[in-house]
Amino acid sequence: LYTEHGNADGKPCVFPFIFEGRSYSACTTEGRSDGYRWCATTANYDQDKLYGFCPTRADATVVGGNSAGELCVFPFVFLGKEYSTCTSEGRRDGRLWCATTSSFDTDKKWGFCPDQGYSLFLVAAHEFGHALGLDHSTVPEALMYPMYRFLEGSPLHEDDVRGIQHLYGPGPKPDPRPPTTTTMEPQPTAPPTMCPTLPPTTYPTKSPTVGPTGPPAAGPTGPPTAGPSEATTISLSPANSPCSVNIFDAIAEIQGSLYFFKDGRYWRFLNRRGSRLQGPFLIARTWPALPAKLDSAFEDPLSKKIFFFSGRQVWVYTGESVLGPRRLEKLGLGSGVKQVTGLLPHSGGKALLFSGERVWRFDLKTQRVDTQSVTRLDNLFPGVPLNSHDIFQYQDKAYFCYDRFYWRVSFEGAMNQVDQVGYVTYNILQCAAN
Repeated sequence: LYTEHGNADGKPCVFPFIFEGRSYSACTTEGRSDGYRWCATTANYDQDKLYGFCPTRADATVVGGNSAGELCVFPFVFLGKEYSTCTSEGRRDGRLWCATTSSFDTDKKWGFCPDQGYSLFLVAAHEFGHALGLDHSTVPEALMYPMYRFLEGSPLHEDDVRGIQHLYGPGPKPDPRPPTTTTMEPQPTAPPTMCPTLPPTTYPTKSPTVGPTGPPAAGPTGPPTAGPSEATTISLSPANSPCSVNIFDAIAEIQGSLYFFKDGRYWRFLNRRGSRLQGPFLIARTWPALPAKLDSAFEDPLSKKIFFFSGRQVWVYTGESVLGPRRLEKLGLGSGVKQVTGLLPHSGGKALLFSGERVWRFDLKTQRVDTQSVTRLDNLFPGVPLNSHDIFQYQDKAYFCYDRFYWRVSFEGAMNQVDQVGYVTYNILQCAAN
């Protein structure tokens, strides 16, 4: 849980911490008159006077697990051991998780710790490995492992080195150098007592300013606003081209442009003559509350509210304001609905909401489905894939995506008929065929 503002240079909270002789295991508003949540970044605020403001709840809630939308609780007990930080213990994939009650052993409630975004260096290095001819590795600690994970220090694993040397041969051995007389201080091997959701990066060496005698009453006049209206563009390598993406996480028409989402980034295609594809941009800069992985997105054509779906959660953005994350049950969907694969605008302030082979009428004003309206996908749209993973409308036509392909449906005539089947990259994005 990394802090903002304060006097600790963005360092993570330390739980539990002491403030005015009392122990705190979560962010608190004690000592402040403005209601802002804060924490100490050392174990004893009374002694060290180091603190920071806690991020908004949307940024700090867990993802996935069986407690999505809840906050981590520190310390928590797992297999009889107490943890004051997110941990990967008990998992083979190295992902950090936490309990959302004080005892996982008793309550079995947990979720993945919210990520802090992606290291652009690691992403670029991984893609550069592909450009050099490396395939994905089966070693979780390797740079070329297909699932992103933060790697502190040198990201190259022996498996990466062996792979590149197999392709290009070993490099020349350097000339021997005389030993230096500098004696390095031994580094502690004990795990940190702090609670980062990702291993912390090196912090500035500048000494922090002297802290206040209590949590300062002065602070931001309001919570940090959402990112700038024009998100920062990433420009790293040709691998950042959407033409290299096989399957997008989500595609949606938003503000008259077509948006393509993938792994925490997005591209947009402006619907005007002579326009070019723009991006990639970071999802976290434009919509800070959202996770990196989306299932679908939809803009209400009347209110301009934007619905984002990921797993069993939904976020609704109105400008820079966000409602969520909320569980799909809040929309009237049952526990058997694991994800929303898309929405299409419908008449009378309604939309068609899709999940797998089922379709509901969704009231955009009340944000509830009509449970009596559920029907099968092929009843309304014969000929489209029943396992479509992304459904959206663009230029008054419906698109049903499966794998790298789409089925386009024209609403002309009495029946919804498929009038085109094509590739997302070649036919929609106009990418050059390899």
